[in-house]
Amino acid sequence: MKIPGKDTRYTYAVSRMRVLETRLLATEDFERILEEEKPDSAIHAVSEFEGYSALGSFLKNRPGIDTALSAILSGVYDFIYSLAHEKELIGPFFKKNQPDITDSALWRLFYGQWSQNMFLNNYIKTAIDLENIKVFFRVKMTRRDKNFLKKHLLENGRINTKDILDLFDRPAEEIVIKAAGGFYESITTQAREEYAQNHSISGAEKACDNVLIEYIKQAKYFHFGVEPLVSYILARENEIKNLRIILIGKINGFEENRIRALLRKSYV
Repeated sequence: MKIPGKDTRYTYAVSRMRVLETRLLATEDFERILEEEKPDSAIHAVSEFEGYSALGSFLKNRPGIDTALSAILSGVYDFIYSLAHEKELIGPFFKKNQPDITDSALWRLFYGQWSQNMFLNNYIKTAIDLENIKVFFRVKMTRRDKNFLKKHLLENGRINTKDILDLFDRPAEEIVIKAAGGFYESITTQAREEYAQNHSISGAEKACDNVLIEYIKQAKYFHFGVEPLVSYILARENEIKNLRIILIGKINGFEENRIRALLRKSYV
């Protein structure tokens, strides 16, 4: 398994990432957009940031905004792919928007390509576990049966899927998912409490995303290797998720605090 941050072929590429990271949106940038009163002004505020000028032509057009943001993200994939020496590590990102691939197949693809890189292997195992925790509670909320859950649990995480299935029939207050020295207990506790109180796990879903963002921030300290390139893609995906939350929230007339509560941590 490859030790992260050691591949000197990426000297130039990592230097490019350091410049691009300075242009990522920070918490105060999201606040500035969020404070705009009208959807049009919020969209205009986003279009003023580098890389988002295309949004200016999609005022109040929700499908258009989604399409434009997806196109921007595809451009990020293309650019990073052009810099990568190990292109197979970037390839799975291009599969995300293809309707002919299932979620489980996509996760298997990422795991298959990333399992031999120590940094990416740890990321994908954590991501799979967190996805399974979210799936577990979503299935409980929608009152689907255990067979439905079994079909949608992902393999290759640290948590044994059988252990998750064994919890299915227990009362909400008894649901505790343990792995990696108790690493997931706080996430499980939050999801369990949200599920019991208001039949929602939006806060836990946000916490899961924040765990992953905190993990990839380690790549800021790698001077070499493909890891900063992959982390930049994941940072941009997180950034665009926040922009979607704000802009679609504004278009739908959500209150500012309601939107703010859903925003994920920034990479910078």
